[in-house]
Amino acid sequence: MKPVKVAILWHKHQPLYSYKDGFLMPWTRLHGVKDYFDLPEVLHEFPNVKQTFNLVPSMMMQIEDYIFAQKEDKVLRLSKLPANLLNMKQKSEILNLFFLCHVDNMVLPYGRYRDLYERSRNHDAALANFTEQDFRDLQVWYNLTWFGPYSKENIAIKRFFDKGGNFTEAEKLFILDRHIEILKRVTGQMKSLQDLNQIEISCSPMYHPIIPLVCDSESAKEAMPNVPMPNPLYKYPEDAEWHISNALHYTEHIFNKRPTGMWPSEGSVSNEALDIFAKNKVKWVATDEEILRRTPGGMAKEVDKFFPRKFNTKEGDITVLFRDHYLSDRIGFVYSNWDAVQAADDFCNNITKIRNEIIKVYGEDALDYAVIPIILDGENCWEYYFDNGRPFLRELYARFSNMNEITTVTMSEASAKRENEFLPSLDSIFSGSWINANFSIWIGDEDDRKAWNMLAEARELAETLKDTLPKEQFEKAMNELYIAEGSDWYWWYGPEHNAENKSDFDELFRWHLTEFYRIVGKETPEYLTHPISQDENVILQTPSNTIEPIISGFRDEKSGWNGAGVFNAMGAMSAMHQIGELLKRVYWGNNGNKIFFRLEPSNELSEKDYLKLKIDNACEIKITKTGLELVSCESKINYFHFEDRGVPELAIEFEGIRPEEVSFTSFSDGSEIRYPQKGNYILNLVD
Repeated sequence: MKPVKVAILWHKHQPLYSYKDGFLMPWTRLHGVKDYFDLPEVLHEFPNVKQTFNLVPSMMMQIEDYIFAQKEDKVLRLSKLPANLLNMKQKSEILNLFFLCHVDNMVLPYGRYRDLYERSRNHDAALANFTEQDFRDLQVWYNLTWFGPYSKENIAIKRFFDKGGNFTEAEKLFILDRHIEILKRVTGQMKSLQDLNQIEISCSPMYHPIIPLVCDSESAKEAMPNVPMPNPLYKYPEDAEWHISNALHYTEHIFNKRPTGMWPSEGSVSNEALDIFAKNKVKWVATDEEILRRTPGGMAKEVDKFFPRKFNTKEGDITVLFRDHYLSDRIGFVYSNWDAVQAADDFCNNITKIRNEIIKVYGEDALDYAVIPIILDGENCWEYYFDNGRPFLRELYARFSNMNEITTVTMSEASAKRENEFLPSLDSIFSGSWINANFSIWIGDEDDRKAWNMLAEARELAETLKDTLPKEQFEKAMNELYIAEGSDWYWWYGPEHNAENKSDFDELFRWHLTEFYRIVGKETPEYLTHPISQDENVILQTPSNTIEPIISGFRDEKSGWNGAGVFNAMGAMSAMHQIGELLKRVYWGNNGNKIFFRLEPSNELSEKDYLKLKIDNACEIKITKTGLELVSCESKINYFHFEDRGVPELAIEFEGIRPEEVSFTSFSDGSEIRYPQKGNYILNLVD
């Protein structure tokens, strides 16, 4: 029996949070403590499981700065302040920042932390009533909860979980010191697993830019012909090469081995980008299956996405692999809600189905060439899992170790020369990213283009100065522009993604451009002193009054919905993004005992699409193209009315109960998206 090869790539990524003399945000440190050491650690239990870890140099640079330059982030500085010396501004910042984590898994399981969280919901009352000990315990708990599952079992850390509260200043500093000690172990652990040939270390371009857009902003037009362009156009392929070349050199310096391949930032590819990767002796890159699907001649059959393809560039051949977005998203977004055993079984059952389909289409010998690439964020998803995902990974890796139908390989092993010869080579590739096979996230919104315009103006100025400034000064100034080319700033512009600290990314982008002007000795443009985005994109808005809508289901008619609560699904993505968004916006409200819902889809439902509405975890309603199905309902319904003429609308009245919570799920293109990913939204109905 021939096994099918599975190549899992965990992408470890943080943008450069450098700001003045430290870091504006703490995510490199906190994810380093929770994920960068603990995720690879589980592999020691399963020596036959192979994987690829893709590291962004901007993340590794920050880890080095925490260790060797003793740089600190804002949260770390606030954590170190003695609780008895906190002023009101510092206390307010602590109340705002020290609950930014997954509440269900990282706050509520711990009695003292849960108590502080519940009391903090009234910010002004907490500010007035929290004692010195309350603030010290909060300083400790926010940093304590970020320890990964293996680190929590260390007796030096476990003692603080056992103690629970009444921490001292000395104990607080001890915990913060342990954060740095864990960061010191990250690189060494990766090196060890690399030397044991259990993992491959790859990298992304230096500051994680969208390489095709840096090469030529008009590359966005292949997928979006009518998208407005920045003015002036951005065309700096030499910058793209700088990011690729320096990333390879930096990673080789850290790990004593030059990476064989790269995950281009956000899986973004174009013909010009692949030329530059090949020029820098990169042997493999990966992108999403949808890119292959849109490449002329790329997919004659659905299983073709499981075969690495040779791509012919003017600089030589390069192998391209294609991410299976269904299985990747199941780890990233779905399995966190499942029992670990059931999730591992489901994943492997899907792998087996793919294996059987490959054999059915091309015969068993095709398994010598085929590979299933699973590529996803290797940090942000784990806080949604119980025990940071360790039970799930153990179950999954145990199956990988024992199943004859599956074998795990690194990306280099998956893209060896022989493997890329099964299907014809490609001479051209569709220009796009892993998200919807386009660049809309980074250049499709007006705020994106404002940012590109500001960057382009600075980059044009740099061109005029490169022959007049001293080399060291010019390189220092250019480094600020390279940072500003990073994808993360544009990720947070526009309506698609939201987070509590979204504005910090805008501040960092403008700060790096401001630093460029300071270094070259030119006046800073006045526009850099103002936020690029002026709009607050509210994700969840509670009802302001009772409503009495007309339940008609017409797309363009919303009579009676003024004052309703609103959930903006299109802006609900954050640091992670999922394929298959179907739900655009939900309105809800009540009048007396009736509750009303209006679920606006982003596109017309296909025959395979459907929406689910779950009320109080007791009533589940499924909405399809052909109508509505009451899946289950533990409560008696007195009244029900449903209409759908483009937008599903319904009114419902339960006997003797008043609904309190709700969740929404959309199913499209094989993808399941749940809002929220865990837990429920509070309806806050009006009396």
